[in-house]
Amino acid sequence: MRKIYKSNRFKNQYKEFNWKLQKKVKIAISYLEKNEFPASLKVHMLKGELAGIYSCSVNNSHRIIFRVIKNNDLELILVWDHSIYKQTL
Repeated sequence: MRKIYKSNRFKNQYKEFNWKLQKKVKIAISYLEKNEFPASLKVHMLKGELAGIYSCSVNNSHRIIFRVIKNNDLELILVWDHSIYKQTL
Protein backbone atom coordinates (compact mmCIF):
# COMPACT_ATOMS: atom_id res chain seq x y z
CA MET A 1 0.00 0.00 0.00
CA ARG A 2 1.39 3.40 -0.93
CA LYS A 3 1.60 6.30 1.48
CA ILE A 4 -0.53 9.37 0.96
CA TYR A 5 0.75 12.80 1.97
CA LYS A 6 -1.66 15.74 2.06
CA SER A 7 -0.55 19.31 1.51
CA ASN A 8 -1.81 21.96 3.91
CA ARG A 9 -3.74 23.47 1.03
CA PHE A 10 -5.44 20.14 0.37
CA LYS A 11 -6.35 19.79 4.06
CA ASN A 12 -7.82 23.30 4.19
CA GLN A 13 -9.88 22.80 1.03
CA TYR A 14 -11.13 19.44 2.28
CA LYS A 15 -12.38 21.04 5.53
CA GLU A 16 -14.63 23.35 3.51
CA PHE A 17 -16.65 20.45 2.06
CA ASN A 18 -19.84 19.06 3.54
CA TRP A 19 -19.70 15.56 5.00
CA LYS A 20 -21.11 13.91 1.85
CA LEU A 21 -18.38 15.33 -0.36
CA GLN A 22 -15.74 14.55 2.28
CA LYS A 23 -16.89 10.92 2.19
CA LYS A 24 -16.48 10.81 -1.61
CA VAL A 25 -12.99 12.30 -1.31
CA LYS A 26 -12.08 9.63 1.27
CA ILE A 27 -13.29 6.89 -1.08
CA ALA A 28 -11.20 8.27 -3.95
CA ILE A 29 -8.15 8.48 -1.66
CA SER A 30 -8.64 4.87 -0.55
CA TYR A 31 -8.46 3.73 -4.19
CA LEU A 32 -5.32 5.78 -4.78
CA GLU A 33 -3.76 4.41 -1.61
CA LYS A 34 -4.35 0.82 -2.79
CA ASN A 35 -2.99 1.71 -6.23
CA GLU A 36 -6.37 0.89 -7.75
CA PHE A 37 -7.70 3.08 -10.54
CA PRO A 38 -11.30 2.24 -11.41
CA ALA A 39 -12.67 3.98 -14.49
CA SER A 40 -14.85 6.18 -12.27
CA LEU A 41 -11.73 7.99 -10.98
CA LYS A 42 -10.73 9.02 -14.51
CA VAL A 43 -7.07 9.28 -13.47
CA HIS A 44 -5.00 11.11 -16.06
CA MET A 45 -1.78 13.08 -16.37
CA LEU A 46 -2.20 16.79 -16.94
CA LYS A 47 -0.56 18.65 -19.81
CA GLY A 48 1.05 22.01 -20.45
CA GLU A 49 2.11 23.96 -17.37
CA LEU A 50 0.79 21.14 -15.18
CA ALA A 51 2.70 18.34 -16.95
CA GLY A 52 3.85 15.64 -14.54
CA ILE A 53 0.90 16.16 -12.24
CA TYR A 54 -2.18 13.93 -12.16
CA SER A 55 -5.89 14.49 -11.69
CA CYS A 56 -8.66 12.15 -10.61
CA SER A 57 -12.39 12.65 -10.28
CA VAL A 58 -14.19 12.69 -6.95
CA ASN A 59 -17.53 13.29 -8.66
CA ASN A 60 -18.70 15.06 -11.82
CA SER A 61 -17.43 18.44 -10.69
CA HIS A 62 -14.66 17.89 -8.12
CA ARG A 63 -11.07 16.78 -8.69
CA ILE A 64 -8.04 15.74 -6.67
CA ILE A 65 -4.74 17.02 -8.04
CA PHE A 66 -1.74 14.91 -7.01
CA ARG A 67 1.79 13.91 -7.91
CA VAL A 68 3.85 10.78 -7.51
CA ILE A 69 6.77 11.24 -5.13
CA LYS A 70 9.47 8.99 -3.66
CA ASN A 71 8.77 5.26 -3.38
CA ASN A 72 5.71 5.65 -5.61
CA ASP A 73 3.90 7.45 -2.78
CA LEU A 74 1.47 10.27 -3.55
CA GLU A 75 1.23 13.89 -2.53
CA LEU A 76 -2.32 15.25 -2.68
CA ILE A 77 -1.92 18.89 -3.69
CA LEU A 78 -5.41 20.30 -4.21
CA VAL A 79 -9.05 19.21 -4.10
CA TRP A 80 -11.70 21.46 -5.62
CA ASP A 81 -14.04 21.95 -8.57
CA HIS A 82 -12.91 22.53 -12.17
CA SER A 83 -11.58 25.98 -11.29
CA ILE A 84 -8.76 24.05 -9.63
CA TYR A 85 -6.85 24.05 -12.91
CA LYS A 86 -6.62 27.84 -12.82
CA GLN A 87 -5.09 27.88 -9.34
CA THR A 88 -1.36 28.23 -8.91
CA LEU A 89 0.29 25.04 -7.78
